[in-house]
Amino acid sequence: VVEFVAPTEYMTRPPQPLAIIFLIDVSFPSLQGGVLKVVAGSIKETIEKIPNENGRLRVGIMTFDDCIHYYNLNSNLMDVEMFVVSDLEETFIPIPDDLLVNLSESEKIIESLLEKIERLFKGKNSGGNVLGPALKSAVSLLSPIGGKIVVVQSGLPNKGEGVLKNREDVKLMGTNKESTLFQPSSNFYKNLAIECSKSHISVDMFVVSNQYNDLATLNGLVTFTGGNLYYYPTFNGGNLEEIKHLSFDFSSSISRYIGLEAVFRVRASKGITSIGYFGNHFMRSSDLISLPTVSPDNCQCVQFSLEETITTPYISIQTALLYTTIEGERRIRVFTLCLPTTSNLNELYSNVDEQSMFTLLSKMAIERILTHKLEDSREGLINKSIELFSSFQNGKPNMTLPLNLKHFPLLILSLLKSIPFRFGNGVIIPSDLRVFLTSILKNLYIDQSILFIHPDLYPLHLLSENAGLELSDGSIQLPQRINLSSEHLEQHGLFLLNNGLELFLFIGRLVSPDLCLNVFDRPSFETIQSGKSFLPELKNPLSIRIAKIIKQLKANSNTFLPLIIVKDDGQDKNRFKFFSHLIEDRGTDGSHSYSQWIAYLRDKLISK
Repeated sequence: VVEFVAPTEYMTRPPQPLAIIFLIDVSFPSLQGGVLKVVAGSIKETIEKIPNENGRLRVGIMTFDDCIHYYNLNSNLMDVEMFVVSDLEETFIPIPDDLLVNLSESEKIIESLLEKIERLFKGKNSGGNVLGPALKSAVSLLSPIGGKIVVVQSGLPNKGEGVLKNREDVKLMGTNKESTLFQPSSNFYKNLAIECSKSHISVDMFVVSNQYNDLATLNGLVTFTGGNLYYYPTFNGGNLEEIKHLSFDFSSSISRYIGLEAVFRVRASKGITSIGYFGNHFMRSSDLISLPTVSPDNCQCVQFSLEETITTPYISIQTALLYTTIEGERRIRVFTLCLPTTSNLNELYSNVDEQSMFTLLSKMAIERILTHKLEDSREGLINKSIELFSSFQNGKPNMTLPLNLKHFPLLILSLLKSIPFRFGNGVIIPSDLRVFLTSILKNLYIDQSILFIHPDLYPLHLLSENAGLELSDGSIQLPQRINLSSEHLEQHGLFLLNNGLELFLFIGRLVSPDLCLNVFDRPSFETIQSGKSFLPELKNPLSIRIAKIIKQLKANSNTFLPLIIVKDDGQDKNRFKFFSHLIEDRGTDGSHSYSQWIAYLRDKLISK
């Protein structure tokens, strides 16, 4: 990897400062649920952590319910001035010069607004939501310099442009028409996102609501601007773990170091052509990706095609990212990869990167969900897998794969059983949840994708001698993982499952009173409270080691990893969610167990 300072010919204008507009829903659902309080507190606590070494950062705050509220943040004011615009047909921006201000100059007045913003709307019960007009105003304000819009949304837009309606229909779930729920109901937000991309504006969206939100439509804002979607369907302002989760994600979103005004291009040796690009971005041309902002969380996946016979001993692939640093320097980051060629298929197959190939297939399948029936997308994934297995084995239907591909069938089964792809009679998955997890999977790196599809499961009641203890490098030794099968779940055991988004702590129904006391500070299984929570800090060896293991898993992740305590009884609503991760078992929806899946693939190869 090499990085250059870009000459002036790579600039269409002088490098712009980072600018962030916080666009916050203050309608009744947001106030009632405690969302505004948490978000305002998170901004106040994090605003000094936003990269701003040279003092160029600019910040603006807008709120909306059935009107749009602008705030004069001029540093010379004694107090914040609020302007309310209720005309949604011809919205105008009052005092544009004082709405987006230099943070270093206006930090005190911004903090003053954040401290009292909840009181400004106390007692107001507006059910209106003018997200569309508010977004257009924020884009107009930000478009001269570009930057980032951070949206907090707690209900369906129901007034002005971009109105959305509840189109969730349980009758469609599990049928061929279910895929219509994953497609946008309007092009308003996609078109607005394309305008954002042209003006170098990205959108991060935090949807905090237990009602239907039509994420299939709103997600266009994120997809085409290189942003991120966050979703909290179970948020409870009275639950400390829920508050920490939202605060952590929000703070991480605004404080991470990012690049601005980025474009990305991939080139390869003669005879090799890029034919597919997967990730959150906008395609300016057939081979030029636009990324208004780029961060370590942006994952772009490229599919290549072999257009002619390669006769050279090596081929090269090169990527170039042109971007602006927050400090105002235009740079070009170049990554070049040289790979040897071979005419020996066995040599080729023995060098395939199993996880990379699976990640590409998963992202291709995700794209297909958005344009095809869900059942057709699953069938396409199965057929592509059988085609690959057949080529790996040179027509021998014995399911004997190279060692570097031995987990590939399991990964494909895991993907088919994951929420984005789960399908069949009796399978009821809210479309917002499916769209959200589809968006997440589309943007994950290789190791994150594998963990999401095939979680890690640890037995905590049988810790080895070193598990939970500190290693020489300061990290914590994790327990030995076990297979994702219920046959390994002992009824007296305690198990921790990590899927990269959540931690599930599963308690067997015959767990001993001593373990309940040492880990949960409760005398028995019956007295343990299930749901999102945290473990008490107890002064015994087992509690300390488990706490260190959980802390290490959180440190290894770029997400919060909320802890969900699951009890092995019929009353715990999270029990089904936990068991759905046990991929090697036969599913309650009739999906294959791992042994049945291998037999199915073998039969398909024989009949091929």
